[in-house]
Amino acid sequence: MSAMLKKRYGPWVDQGPTSSIDHAVRMRVLAIPQAGMGAWAFHGWQAALPETVELLPVELPGRNSRMLEPKGQSMRQLVTALVDALAETLRETPFVVFGHSLGAWMAYEVCVELQKRGGPTPVGLVVSGARAPQLADPKNDADRVQPRMADLPSRAFWAHFERRYGANPDLAHVAVKEHVEPLLKADFRLFETYQPRLAVLPYAVVACAAVGDDRVLDSQLEAWRERCGGGFAMQRFDATWPPWATPHRWPVDDPIAFLAWFGPWLCSH
Repeated sequence: MSAMLKKRYGPWVDQGPTSSIDHAVRMRVLAIPQAGMGAWAFHGWQAALPETVELLPVELPGRNSRMLEPKGQSMRQLVTALVDALAETLRETPFVVFGHSLGAWMAYEVCVELQKRGGPTPVGLVVSGARAPQLADPKNDADRVQPRMADLPSRAFWAHFERRYGANPDLAHVAVKEHVEPLLKADFRLFETYQPRLAVLPYAVVACAAVGDDRVLDSQLEAWRERCGGGFAMQRFDATWPPWATPHRWPVDDPIAFLAWFGPWLCSH
């Protein structure tokens, strides 16, 4: 049994404690987190997945175990570096790409980059909490009050952040806010300046979100169908969340319903 092998795939993957068994793995999941978060957001998932599935939680530069590295300057630059680092690993075993929110767009761009390079080809793409990439312009953001946040002064940034995502008690202290604000703004800038490469992916695409997540409309999830050439599905699933939060945080607050669907879906592919 492999345990605490945090960096066996290099700096771009931080598995944390894992219960995957090397010889049993038949499918991998490259999982890309939302803005401001790191690989830790997925560290509880492995135990809930079948032993034949190995989770590869992505650690982006500029945070957590890669705190001293420069933050990504563009979606294209990050995706190119990620694919450069992991393409050979992904060739070894069938794999699915998953991403939530900002990570959903990054997951899509990973698939586009892999297609551009001629492989390896995922079994499918699963995206959560994000409108389809052809709707990336901030004018389509579900937040009509303040769709652009990356360049706001600090006080206004936090006011709109809490209005949109809730007042996280872990971010209540001024020193904590000062520490995480540069990372959050850098990630929001990636989100707000994203220029997609529009392609049709020749495999399954699933677009999902938690029930009640108002960061993405049903019509914006349905629009992912235009990016799919191999079987499209859309769904919302139940989740619970702390009283201060919103359903958009489901990957860390309550992934149970999603994982109950995801595990069998992976095994069926």
